[in-house]
Amino acid sequence: LLAHVALGSRRLADPGGGPYWPAPLGRGEQRASALVLLAFLCAHVWQLSGRRWLGELQRADYLAELCASLSSTVLGGVPLVAIGYLLGMAAAALHLAQGLYHAGCSTGLLGEQRRRWLGNICWLCGVGVFTVGALVIVRLATGSLSLGLSGVPGPAPGTS
Repeated sequence: LLAHVALGSRRLADPGGGPYWPAPLGRGEQRASALVLLAFLCAHVWQLSGRRWLGELQRADYLAELCASLSSTVLGGVPLVAIGYLLGMAAAALHLAQGLYHAGCSTGLLGEQRRRWLGNICWLCGVGVFTVGALVIVRLATGSLSLGLSGVPGPAPGTS
């Protein structure tokens, strides 16, 4: 991950980038998603591992802490942390899909027809990653995912 961040930081200064971005603004979208994703990952690592390093949190408490922070609300019941996680997941899905597309096209082995096919596959991959991630975030935020762990909110017995 650190090597990827280092390479991305170096490429931020690169005015080129190749002709195979999926949209006219594709390179800008890739950079923006990288910055949002980096901020999200730093916040997520700090929320769990950073607090463990400071002695404020035990590893066994990660899931309970994540559920509690995702379900906490402010300003009239708005779950800001959950919205932040959804934005981070959207950035991750976009960055992954465009990165896979760009990596596949930059080999020079694909013709125009196959690049369109690859673009569709990468788009579906991004939508799938976002959908699964968003479902997990929503289930953790609403307390409907217990994973059989004590102390973590979950559905009442006999319900699904």
